[in-house]
Amino acid sequence: MALSDDIALLAALPAFAGFEQAALRRLALSAQTRPVRAGDVLYRQGEPAEGGFVVVNGEVALLDAAGHVRERAGVGCLLGELALVIETDWQATAVVEDDGAVLRLSRALIGRVLEEFPLSAAALQQAIAVQLRQLAMELEVVGQLLQSAQAAIPPEPAS
Repeated sequence: MALSDDIALLAALPAFAGFEQAALRRLALSAQTRPVRAGDVLYRQGEPAEGGFVVVNGEVALLDAAGHVRERAGVGCLLGELALVIETDWQATAVVEDDGAVLRLSRALIGRVLEEFPLSAAALQQAIAVQLRQLAMELEVVGQLLQSAQAAIPPEPAS
């Protein structure tokens, strides 16, 4: 894959959409391109995540603790977005379903790029803030649904 293709792939991701062109170029140049084959395990649930992966081509299945597919990630998906900026563990096991390639973005690389390109750092901060606001709204809706369900349960008779 050409450098310009990697840059375009990164620029299309919401996390990097506001990045400066030079920052995207630095990421694309420094990221590790890794060919993957069906059956390869990118990471296992519970292991420390030291960065993220962008699916360049192929497909990756994300498995829960029981080994059931909970989600599939195809071309242009970023796995481990949070791990790019903080220490965390993988929340699923990622198994390659189709031969392809991934870009590995280490947390150290992201840190260096964010130090070098403060406007890109601000853009990433904004992108994360938007996602957190969305998550907070979704949690609020879930909380309201739980309260409604609890209110609909008739009280137990006194003994």
